[in-house]
Amino acid sequence: MSTHNIFFVPVKLEKHPNADTLSVVRVFGWNVVVKTSEWASREHGIYIPPDYVVPDTESFAWLNGHGSGRRIRVRRFRGEMSQGLLVPLESFPDVDTMKLVGNIGKVPVGEGMPLDAELYSVKRYEAVNKFITGGEAVSGPNEWCPVYDIESWYQHSKLLVPGEEVVITEKIHGANARFTSGFCGSRREWKSNEEGSIYWKAYNETQGAKSWCECHEPTQSPYFSRGFVYGEIYGWVQDLRYDMDRGQVKFAAFDIFDNGRFVDYDVFQNQCRIFKIPMVPELYRGPYDPAQAVALASGQSTIASHIREGVVIRPVQERQDSKIGRVILKIVSNEYLEKAQ
Repeated sequence: MSTHNIFFVPVKLEKHPNADTLSVVRVFGWNVVVKTSEWASREHGIYIPPDYVVPDTESFAWLNGHGSGRRIRVRRFRGEMSQGLLVPLESFPDVDTMKLVGNIGKVPVGEGMPLDAELYSVKRYEAVNKFITGGEAVSGPNEWCPVYDIESWYQHSKLLVPGEEVVITEKIHGANARFTSGFCGSRREWKSNEEGSIYWKAYNETQGAKSWCECHEPTQSPYFSRGFVYGEIYGWVQDLRYDMDRGQVKFAAFDIFDNGRFVDYDVFQNQCRIFKIPMVPELYRGPYDPAQAVALASGQSTIASHIREGVVIRPVQERQDSKIGRVILKIVSNEYLEKAQ
């Protein structure tokens, strides 16, 4: 489950280490660089995280002159990383300021009150596949299969307890996919089986995943329902090509949904080993350390000669949170967000 929020935040200016006219505002674990003169008299603002797209309105027209269009990115200003965008309240005229200010005492400085991004026409950036994915949308299986979405670690890092056992895996940049017996799909759609579909190409070429799905078909027994394999199709798909030739794709699993739930990591790993299903690279398993998680998000991919997109962090034992549901978080590397086209 993903909430896709922007945030009403208190503004506390900190001195920029390398520029007298700039300041830094800290929101969650993010840094945002702002012009001091524009924010010195403001107590609150609206924070938009990286990789969101702002509406095509006069309030954001100035972004087009900065080479990034309306997609919010990570940038450096005089050597200081700026992650996301802080804008005045008047950029969103529909924000009920009085109502928000009445609740501000409940929001610690440096954090924020969530606002549903879509209500303000701010949308999550959806990358366009460079390789033709192929396949029309079709009706899927009768069994419920959740859409795979992961919340940002920066917003929800406190859900992970320092010292609890976690697994950190490399976040591969490609096309989110899900497989089950007789069906292949993207994150939101099931796809028809036709030539040119990267989903069916990956499914047919990943024999382990295909065998697992065939062994987890639904039956009349109440103890055996349909199983689903989730993973990433990567290669000639997005701007990170993983050293593959034109048209080449591979699949790496990152989760299994079986009997109505996502399985614990050890069960997932064991099933992948038994069926020889390729998995996303495991970078670390052990006690959770926030600083280590951030450090692992950067660097070179373990399966290619280019940068790493980021990491995914999950407890070894599955657990739920009352607000976001399943506890599983991602950190997209600053290096990737800086270079993203």
